[in-house]
Amino acid sequence: MRKKPTLYDWSALVTGLFVAMLFQATTPWYKAALATFIAVGIAKELAGGLGWNRFNPALFGRVALIILAPAYAYVNQWFQPLHINLGPLDTITQATPLAMLRAGIEMPSATELFFAFPAGALSEVSPFALLLGAAYLFYRKHIGWRIPVSIIGTVLILTALTGANPLYQLITGGLMIGAFFMATDWVTSPFTDNGKIIFGVGIGILVVLFRVGFGITEGVAFGILIMNAFVPLIEKATARSQFGKIKVVAVPMAEKK
Repeated sequence: MRKKPTLYDWSALVTGLFVAMLFQATTPWYKAALATFIAVGIAKELAGGLGWNRFNPALFGRVALIILAPAYAYVNQWFQPLHINLGPLDTITQATPLAMLRAGIEMPSATELFFAFPAGALSEVSPFALLLGAAYLFYRKHIGWRIPVSIIGTVLILTALTGANPLYQLITGGLMIGAFFMATDWVTSPFTDNGKIIFGVGIGILVVLFRVGFGITEGVAFGILIMNAFVPLIEKATARSQFGKIKVVAVPMAEKK
């Protein structure tokens, strides 16, 4: 593309790490590599480069892989049996917490799900660890409270109204990483305070709609990407008028005469 290389700004590395967090531990390397190629090469570079992309690159790569090649986005087992003999040590095959919740299977305790439950994507293993990372981002003032609080608050309220378990909806799936690490991306989220709240509420509504209404476990990713597309409209609707700005009105030539 004859553009100056931006490898050393580390943005591609961050995107790759986020993509990894969106897949399970048993994902073959080439599937994650394909999702990262789509994320960095298409969603970021072809969209204008660093700071100009419209959609969250990592989520775009993950969802693109799901839509274009569903067989490559999932594996049949989250934990495959080990191929070496370790005596009594073995691994288990089990559904993700959201899949268990949707199927009505008896759920593990909320404490187990909160601290460490070995199923699902890497980002689903420990909401506690994600909250520690989010606390650090708050401390460094890299993210604000409006988007995460509006997302989580909306999901809790709507799931309670629909009869779903709000606590399990909060600590399962990608809600934590989506609310604190994905939706708060500076480039793909609104810059106005009211816009951030509208953006977060919209994501929360879509998450509940996908999870409860359609039974889709990827509701967070789709919700954030859909609201990414509405960011320009949200910013336009919530932008404050500049103080002292003179409005210029075009006058037809006939009226001037």
